[in-house]
Amino acid sequence: MDSNMGDVNVPRKVRINGGLMGNYLNEHVILKGFFNMIDSTGKCGTIKTTDDQLVQVDFDPPLHASLEQGSLIEIIGKVVDSTKIQASEYSHFTPDVADTFDCEMYNNAIKVMISHNEYLVVDVPPDETIDTVITNLNDDLEFFLSDLNPDSESNLEENTNFIEDF
Repeated sequence: MDSNMGDVNVPRKVRINGGLMGNYLNEHVILKGFFNMIDSTGKCGTIKTTDDQLVQVDFDPPLHASLEQGSLIEIIGKVVDSTKIQASEYSHFTPDVADTFDCEMYNNAIKVMISHNEYLVVDVPPDETIDTVITNLNDDLEFFLSDLNPDSESNLEENTNFIEDF
């Protein structure tokens, strides 16, 4: 999704949920939520984030996709205030992804990524492929999730595979 991750001129993007927006004012972030509404110009809409926060989204360029209410959407943009983001890019997902998306697991993954960000590599070194990086991230995430909830090891493999959806 982010093809410019190795470019030093492109700001780092932190994956957050709605409750964290106030901590990232004027920073570039990735915010996932469920489409709520859009005005007739396609420039202003709202989403309900994965942690049930209502966030206003200013789309620049305007949103041209026809989205149904409840569609899962990922916004890349700059946090304006604790309830508003200026979107520069977006991606939307098929209804089956929205229907099966595990918001609780996603929010837990965000907590892990933010609290252990020094261990998680997001740049792809020139001598590695993205598959190697995803494998390493899955391994790191499995380790951190087992620390958070060591009694649920039976679900770890299934739950850590979602990292590829990022």
